[in-house]
Amino acid sequence: MRRDHAMDIRDEIDRSFGSGPNDGATDAEIERLLAAGHRALRRRRLAVAGAALTTAAVVGGTAWAAAGAGSDRADDAPVASSSGATRAADPSTAATPSTGPTSSPTGGPGAERTPSNAELDHVLHELSLVAYDDAGNVVVDDRATVVQRLANPFHLDPPQKSVGVAVRFHGVTYWYALNYAGDGSSSGTLAWAGGQQGSFLSWVQGASGTVSGPESVGDPVLDGIASVDLVRFVGDTEQLEPVRGATILEQRAHVRVGDSFAGPGDHTAAAEVAGGDGERYYVLARSFDGKPGQYIAIPVKRGGASLDDFLALARQRYAGGGAEGGGGLK
Repeated sequence: MRRDHAMDIRDEIDRSFGSGPNDGATDAEIERLLAAGHRALRRRRLAVAGAALTTAAVVGGTAWAAAGAGSDRADDAPVASSSGATRAADPSTAATPSTGPTSSPTGGPGAERTPSNAELDHVLHELSLVAYDDAGNVVVDDRATVVQRLANPFHLDPPQKSVGVAVRFHGVTYWYALNYAGDGSSSGTLAWAGGQQGSFLSWVQGASGTVSGPESVGDPVLDGIASVDLVRFVGDTEQLEPVRGATILEQRAHVRVGDSFAGPGDHTAAAEVAGGDGERYYVLARSFDGKPGQYIAIPVKRGGASLDDFLALARQRYAGGGAEGGGGLK
């Protein structure tokens, strides 16, 4: 009887394939399957980011390059369960940053335990406990419990969003830092809280390099160090303005450093900027097709003696050819 049942299943599978991909499928069904595939691909971007942090989750932290400035309201990013039902984050933890030296947030039931390497690998590479959906809602797996949430920690301008979420899953706390690009795509990073040093807030701030804006042409994101809260484009112009305590010392509009960075019709700019921390940076900015700007900052000590020297370095890196050409700023 068991063998007959197995044969029935195999026959059913064979029949389901039909004579080809269009056999019995309507155009609407095909479009639905393609859309589902695109959504799955966008969600996998988070898993790919997590893959790069597998070692870091065990032995320490890491940070990626970043871009963005602006503000957003906490209630602009509702939390939804993976089943699709929207629910609010716990108001006692929704926007209360952790300032202590602890390595994981508190608030969940039960003692924190240390996961095995196999369990870490499963969570970091195969699960999406926290993610943005296509509409920009934060979706939390029903099996996970939110213990802390930070609203828009990367200070992105709408329609972009960002969020930091700490969740407990099977007695283990995981940290997520995500950004929504405003076009249905998202990216981010995640880590096991017990493998990190410092607070959840400091980890999220250090993970701001996961931010990537909507893509159009050229390299998808800029290589380099964080450009957090330094400058942004003024409306639909090529003029930059400072944000969050920064000061623009010198700037140039419509700079050309190579087609791999931006084309002749794209908005570009460069500036020397003093950050609110007192450090000085060279910033390279670009914007495609009216989409939010992308920014990269290089410390003055690495970028040259003047803004002209920095632009010469950028042309060498983005123009292509040569030992370092085409690789971007690193």
